[in-house]
Amino acid sequence: MKSVGMKKVMLSYVESPDDIMEVQDLLPGAELVLKIETLAGLAYSRKYGPKHGRLMAARGDLFIEVIRPHKVISALKTIIKADPQAMVASRIFDSLAYQTIPENADISDAAFLLALGYRTFMFGDRICFQRDSIIEALNLLSAVAAEFDIV
Repeated sequence: MKSVGMKKVMLSYVESPDDIMEVQDLLPGAELVLKIETLAGLAYSRKYGPKHGRLMAARGDLFIEVIRPHKVISALKTIIKADPQAMVASRIFDSLAYQTIPENADISDAAFLLALGYRTFMFGDRICFQRDSIIEALNLLSAVAAEFDIV
């Protein structure tokens, strides 16, 4: 990355400043997105917020790591509170990978994330591999955001 001038890094499983420093040592001036995926990552986000980079709520692994599935809700709240510019990723509009009409739960899920304050969404592989699915997901997110007067 350094030799070709690339500086944007998405770092998985961030749990301590040491994780960031290792990347900064290899790639000084890197612009980091810090994926929060574990309980230790949540503790990191509470303590440091966006000090070392923009936080991302990586819901796929976070859902598994919080032990009790409903605890993902407080984890999402923790991350957006720690970094109001945090991104959210994983399991967004997954039903569009299998059908052209989204499931009600997908729409409600996006609305919930918007209500929490998330404004940057990263769709997962399931819908990104299909052009029609990703276009529909983008249009759907725009429509849901419009319900919140967010455009």
